[in-house]
Amino acid sequence: MQVLVVEDELFGRRGTVDTIIDIRSTATVWQAGSLHQAKEQLESHPTTDLVLLDLNLPDSTGMATLEDLTQWCDDRDLSTRMVVLTAYYTPDLVAQALDIGAIGYIVKGRVTEESFAEALTETMAGNIWIPSGVAPLLGASSSKTGPLSQEGQYPDCLTERQKQVCDYLLWGLTYKQIARFLPPIGSRLEPPNAETVRAHVNKAAESLGVTSNRKAGLVAALYVLKVTSRIPRPTTVGSVERLPVLG
Repeated sequence: MQVLVVEDELFGRRGTVDTIIDIRSTATVWQAGSLHQAKEQLESHPTTDLVLLDLNLPDSTGMATLEDLTQWCDDRDLSTRMVVLTAYYTPDLVAQALDIGAIGYIVKGRVTEESFAEALTETMAGNIWIPSGVAPLLGASSSKTGPLSQEGQYPDCLTERQKQVCDYLLWGLTYKQIARFLPPIGSRLEPPNAETVRAHVNKAAESLGVTSNRKAGLVAALYVLKVTSRIPRPTTVGSVERLPVLG
């Protein structure tokens, strides 16, 4: 597994690297102290699995950092998963991060070493991580997923197409990237586009009772249900075979 830690504070960065190695001794860890350096590392190592991204860097601050790097990866067909690693936390910030495409939001400095290690372990395993108690504030509740829902499984209220979209959403892919994977349905000749994917996300969120922050709320709902993607992590968008056509 390849992980890129992006943080300008050297002591904190080394601490994160040490924790990653403690969790998975075989992990290869790259380091960057700025957004520019992060892009250089990803250019040199395009198959990086996970980026742990501090939002406040010398050359970029706030959510603009996540937006910039996510767009940069999208333009290059890189499907690297983004996890925010920051000392700043509000439910609104978590919602913004999930909406941009992050699959985790780890609050450093405000949790125990055990909780920090648990958060890193979960995200390195391909799972979502959001701060405790935030999911209900994003409109996600296990009580809204219907009586047929089982932990770790998609609720029956979602269509197979919506589940396919969620499979890629859980890997942190953008709407544009997801659209490239999804095949046309039945006899339709035109492939899906980003707006089609957005519509599926909104409908899936609505089915789970999420009325605002649809994308963030959907990801939070899947986190509550402990749902994980049914497909392997896509490495580069252009090289992965599309899913079977739905009839």
